[in-house]
Amino acid sequence: SRGKWVNYLMQPVTPKKNEPKGLGVPLDLCMALHTDAGIKTDKIIGPMAICMTKSDNKDNYTSGVSRLISRDFADLMLTQITTDLQKIYGEKWQHRGIVDQSYVEAREPEIPTVLLELLSHQNPEDVRYANDPTFKFNTSRAIYKTILKFLAYQYNYEYVVAPLPVSHFSAIIQNDSIATLSWKPTIDSLEITAKADRFYIC
Repeated sequence: SRGKWVNYLMQPVTPKKNEPKGLGVPLDLCMALHTDAGIKTDKIIGPMAICMTKSDNKDNYTSGVSRLISRDFADLMLTQITTDLQKIYGEKWQHRGIVDQSYVEAREPEIPTVLLELLSHQNPEDVRYANDPTFKFNTSRAIYKTILKFLAYQYNYEYVVAPLPVSHFSAIIQNDSIATLSWKPTIDSLEITAKADRFYIC
């Protein structure tokens, strides 16, 4: 589908004449996650973000929003990912910059879109991290924070990043009807807002 599925989801269920029929789902943004190929070195390749600020000589999406917003989205994505990964893994995580070109994943969707080339799957150093579950979690959390902050900026509200999972959890059974639960909060050194003031037990 190469990105056209996004437009199908958003298009109206009862379209106007000569418009395609869709599902009428409201969407705010689109992101494609890739790993680059064909790059081999003894160093980390790192991420690159692709956007498209002009499509068919059109400066705006069909909603009227400027396509330049995808450039902001890409910049925020790269900044968040590289900042987080540098703090965790060191200065070797340098981003390769933003590319503004006609890649179909960045061109087709009619909403702010970024195509993230996270790393090179043909580069041994990158793949060593790509297979690490902790790296996957840290990178996924950086992507989540990017989306959260991007939407907060667009709708002008304050964001709060979800706290990290608790640690040292235990359950001590005292009798047939009572159990004492305890845990320790996990401090997120990368995000000041990710601090819980209460926990719900389900």
